[in-house]
Amino acid sequence: MIFFFGIYTNNMRERCTESTTGVVKSVKKLRVTKKTGTHRTETHYWYKTTYEFKVDGKVYSGRSTLDEKRRLYEGSPLHVNYNPSKPGKEHYTTLDDDCTGKFAVSVFFGVIGVIILAAGIKDKARFNRSNGINADLNGMNNTDKC
Repeated sequence: MIFFFGIYTNNMRERCTESTTGVVKSVKKLRVTKKTGTHRTETHYWYKTTYEFKVDGKVYSGRSTLDEKRRLYEGSPLHVNYNPSKPGKEHYTTLDDDCTGKFAVSVFFGVIGVIILAAGIKDKARFNRSNGINADLNGMNNTDKC
C-alpha cells in the first residue's frame, strides 16, 4: 500500500509543474505521547496546517502536517506547487514529506517479504519431496506383510 501510494505521489509531483505562494489559514497543534521505557514517555508535537492559494483568481485549499522544526503560523506565506490541469486536486507544499523515505522503506519490506515467501516455498517443496520418498519406502515395507 505504501509502495503504491509512493508511486502515485511521485507521479503527481511530476505533474505539478506550476507554483505560487499560498497563505496559512489555520494551525492545529497535536500532541503525541509514546512510552519509551518502564517509566519514561516522549512527547512530540505535530501541526496540522491548512493553507489556501489562488490560481487564475480561483481559491484552492490544502493541508499539511508539519513537525516542530517546520512549523508555520497563521498568515505565514508558503510555496505551493500545483498541476495546472487540476490545481484543486493535485498540489503540495515544499514542506510536505517527499515520500522518498516511505518509498524506500516499502521497497525494503517488499524485498524481505519476497525472500521469506521464496524460502517458504522452497522449504515446502523440500518437505513434500522428503515425505513422498518416506511414504514410498513405507509402502514397500508394508508389502512384505501381504
